[in-house]
Amino acid sequence: MNPVLMSKVIIKTILFAISLLVIIHTRLLCASGIDEMDKHFKNIKNELEIELKELDIVESTKRNMAKELSLLEDKLMLEKNELIGLENKHKKLLKDKIKIKRELKHVLLNMGVMKEQLYNSNLYLLDNQNMVNTKTLFFTNAYHNVLKNLEILEHINVSVYEKVELYQNNIEKLKKLQKSFDDQLLRINLVSNQKRRVLNQYNNEKIRYDHTFAIVMEDESSKKDYINILQGKQTELEYKIKELEKQKVVAEANNIFLKYKGRLPWPLWGDIIERYGPRAPAGFNGTIFNKGIKIRAVTDSVVKSIFRGKVEYKNWVKGYGNIIIIRHDNTYYSLYANLDTVYIDVGENIKQGDAVGLISDIEDTKSYLYFEIREHDKAVNPQEWLKEYGGLNENI
Repeated sequence: MNPVLMSKVIIKTILFAISLLVIIHTRLLCASGIDEMDKHFKNIKNELEIELKELDIVESTKRNMAKELSLLEDKLMLEKNELIGLENKHKKLLKDKIKIKRELKHVLLNMGVMKEQLYNSNLYLLDNQNMVNTKTLFFTNAYHNVLKNLEILEHINVSVYEKVELYQNNIEKLKKLQKSFDDQLLRINLVSNQKRRVLNQYNNEKIRYDHTFAIVMEDESSKKDYINILQGKQTELEYKIKELEKQKVVAEANNIFLKYKGRLPWPLWGDIIERYGPRAPAGFNGTIFNKGIKIRAVTDSVVKSIFRGKVEYKNWVKGYGNIIIIRHDNTYYSLYANLDTVYIDVGENIKQGDAVGLISDIEDTKSYLYFEIREHDKAVNPQEWLKEYGGLNENI
């Protein structure tokens, strides 16, 4: 089971137990009086102090984690921006490399054209002995024309050679520039890959922090809910203790209820599906103690009061549904839970057999009455107080 979910289940169980205890202590005027309430008040106060200290620790942890998470997010943003910068630089270098490649191709093409022009502009033919024989020179016999044409030819050759040499220099520069771009691209790829690995590590670390932070937030929320309930019960007990201190100590009234032990009518006609006492639920390592009994409801079942008394408490509690507590004298109380409908209100005086509620939602597992009898705040076995054959069958 998820630790957070398990913690919340445990806390909810504890909260209900505390709520039920406080209900009994604050709503019922038991013979124990101020001493018992004062003892319970101290227990709640101690538990509240412990929870407040633990909440301080949780909040401190949350603040520290929030700072670390903020720093981690800053690092992530920095790495992302640097990676984006490297990728943009990589794209620009690729574009520049393509441009250099085109320029190199253009220069090589122009150089070829210059070589062709140099070849075509020379009218010299080379023989096998590498000697120059003049066959014709612009088809003229005039000496001064020959000299003039030779000067023109020399000028053309020099100009073409200079252009070829310039193109060759440009080719060397372009090749060096191309190699420089290749080296830069290689370095950028290496750095980019390293940045991506770092970015992945930061992302994984952030995921772990987010998960842990969510657990801390859940824990903080559960503790705050628990502390609010404890503080509410503490305030309620403080008020009740003050009220009890103002009252005069009176002798406990005669226990009329005790005279009818073993002769009380059943609150509901049905099978007993869970008895009073310890039991071992399926899949649970250990035992739990049932403080009451569960009576199955077969049809729309009216729940009746087992004895006359006064309604001290009526409320809805998660997991128990609607709950009624009736005080029969200064010592004994009866509790009826899991009611779909409640017919009575707090402060109302009722008689034995009066309808107090209804179980109308008939299902296999949920249609039952949970019933307790308490002597002060101590649960007793209801079957010892009810008539012997109150249920249809007791075959469990």
